[in-house]
Amino acid sequence: MLRTAPDADALQELATTQAGGLRAMMLSRRTQTNEPGRCATLLPALAALDGPLALIEVGASAGLCLHVDRYSYDYGHTHLTGRDPQAPTLR
Repeated sequence: MLRTAPDADALQELATTQAGGLRAMMLSRRTQTNEPGRCATLLPALAALDGPLALIEVGASAGLCLHVDRYSYDYGHTHLTGRDPQAPTLR
C-alpha cells in the first residue's frame, strides 16, 4: 500500500507553504493515535485512495499508526496479511 517515503524537501515545503491550513486541521481534530487497532478502521478508506499515499501522524503513538501496511487484519469474514510477519494481527 505504501510505496516510498516522500522527499523530505517536498514535505518541508508543504509544511512551510501550507502551515496555516495544517495547523487549523490539526487543531480541529481530536483523534487519538495511541492505539494501532484504529488502523483496522482506517485501512478500507486508505485502500480506496489512489496512490501513492504518505501518512503524517500527529500524536502520541510513536508512529505505530504509520505502519498500516505492515499489520495483518482480521475482520471476521476476511483476513488480510500484512508485509511484516512479526507484526500483530489487528481485529
